[in-house]
Amino acid sequence: MKSFDLFVSRFYQRLGFYPGRANQILRTTVACIIVVILSQTLQIPDLALSLIVVFFVTQTNIVVTKLTGLFFIISIALAVAASLLILKITWDVPFLRILLASLVAFISLFMMRASKYGVIFYLVALIVIFSQSFVDVSSDSEEIIRNILWVWVAMTYAIAVTLIINALFLPSEPEKLLNKTLISQLNHIAGLLTPDSELKRKENTLASIGQDLQSLYKLLQYTKSRDRLSSDDHTAQLAMVTMVSELRSLSCHLPVELINPKARDAALSIKSVCEGMAVGLKKTSDCLTPTIINTNAENVTLNQMAKVINNYDQNKNVSYDNSRSQKKNFSFFVPDAFSNKIYITYALKTLLSALICYVFYTATDWFGIHTIMLTCLVVAQPGLGKTQRKITLRLLGAIAGSIAALVAIVFILPNLTTLFGLLLLSVPIFMLCSWVATGPENISYAGIQMLLTFSLAVLNGFTPVNDLTEVRDRIVGVILGIIIAGLIQTLIKPERNGEVLQLKLAGLMDLMKTSLSMKNAAEDKRGALMVSFKGCKDLATEIALEPTWMKAEGSHDGTCQKLQEVMQQAKSMLINTDAVVLWCQQNAPVNPVVGCFIQQNVENIGVIAKRLKTGEKNDNMTLPDLPKGLSKEVSTMLTLLSDSIYSFWLLLHEI
Repeated sequence: MKSFDLFVSRFYQRLGFYPGRANQILRTTVACIIVVILSQTLQIPDLALSLIVVFFVTQTNIVVTKLTGLFFIISIALAVAASLLILKITWDVPFLRILLASLVAFISLFMMRASKYGVIFYLVALIVIFSQSFVDVSSDSEEIIRNILWVWVAMTYAIAVTLIINALFLPSEPEKLLNKTLISQLNHIAGLLTPDSELKRKENTLASIGQDLQSLYKLLQYTKSRDRLSSDDHTAQLAMVTMVSELRSLSCHLPVELINPKARDAALSIKSVCEGMAVGLKKTSDCLTPTIINTNAENVTLNQMAKVINNYDQNKNVSYDNSRSQKKNFSFFVPDAFSNKIYITYALKTLLSALICYVFYTATDWFGIHTIMLTCLVVAQPGLGKTQRKITLRLLGAIAGSIAALVAIVFILPNLTTLFGLLLLSVPIFMLCSWVATGPENISYAGIQMLLTFSLAVLNGFTPVNDLTEVRDRIVGVILGIIIAGLIQTLIKPERNGEVLQLKLAGLMDLMKTSLSMKNAAEDKRGALMVSFKGCKDLATEIALEPTWMKAEGSHDGTCQKLQEVMQQAKSMLINTDAVVLWCQQNAPVNPVVGCFIQQNVENIGVIAKRLKTGEKNDNMTLPDLPKGLSKEVSTMLTLLSDSIYSFWLLLHEI
């Protein structure tokens, strides 16, 4: 029964509603309906491209939506201009046309990885490659140029419609989303503090905490960028986010079972205050003051949570001087843009797979599978794990979209004669695809691919469709593109992320070292630790997806086992380190003997960080002697810290 409850809980986390998801689905669906009406009424071609643009531009809040729309407008204009220029220069020389288009695509793919604004160049590469397929259909230059310009019109007007819907009719302001997220997390914390909620406390992983904190920090940043709040309101909001993030971080130390009566009473008191704050935020109260908690629980975590709540009023009245914040220097490129050879290799491999696909479909004279080239660009991601995930999602989305299109063409479209009937058919598909697309990263692209496959087969013309050729060609194009791109990305200098994970773990160790240092014991690094651990966990998940069929049998299982051991030991280190920091915060000033023991462990963490950064195995680590005369609880806590650090060091030497 508990395993079934755990499955239901994870399913709800992936596909269930979170703050703002229903609004995003509604905005996407409304924009798609308007785009379908306009395209069918005014006979604007390439409706499938318009719908895809709607899905990409519609984001969680208005700030990200506007930025994405701006980037798309710029990139589409650049891509169309580059495509027209290539055709004008190389119209009579097909080889030169392919060569110049390949050069533009290569530069765009390189800039996608080397620039901080990679989405612009990614779209340029997609459209330039896509525009080459027009030349293979017609020899009429005027028709080809008209088709390319219609691509620009279809995508640009869809962006305009999306921005109008998002900005005027159904705005999703980041401050409202932040408020809803705070309410959701306060209720979640209250649920964790319920004495009998053992299952919830078991599911309360470090990765989930890191994800919650990451969403809070992002929404706070977006809210600040809107600059709609007064200085006092922003200060109060910052204090509330700080309090909720600290409570959420501390929740990882809650025991699974709350047996002690004092601990149960303290947990219920804190739960009551959290629920009261959630109710106050729902009413958008201007002055939100939580009840002061007087608790003397024997649990260090509950005492610290009570202290965090009691300090809220003090933090709310602190004035933050933003004028002293240093402005970051603008940088167009990532730091290793011209030193990392992986970016050039990635661009060459992706271009090679696209050119192989181009030669194949032109040699077979099978224009219907021209999206085979786009598949190569879509599935080529930084790292083999991401590429494998994108391959799986593109295939599943294409199959789901093809099935939906097949059912529609065979059973529904013959009975439809009006635009209203077409909308009745399409709206459920839009909502389903949007629901999947607004999910977590490991499933979201399947919704977009499903929409693309369905709309290309059913909605891309102005008359009822009765031919299944489009459905067949979409599936064949996707499968062949996946095979070719997968082989190229896997066999030619595969981009594995083992070294990247080592550097991320080194960064996590540096944060632990800073947090555990006696001079920084009072500084709260808990939130940054959780977010950093989530990044390591996500990268480890991607590495586990990397294909290993070219290696010895059983190597994949061995790699996954080692990854699980490393992440489990890193989790143990983080929890034990933060438990010691929490104890130091509660028992300051710390006994000098205990402080010396902690400092020796800080140095050992530094040894691990150096090992991860340099890969040297000639480092030595000495286990510090446990101080005598300590209580059993403190001795156990310090022993766990020292043992977890030493165990991680031993594990590194086995890899």
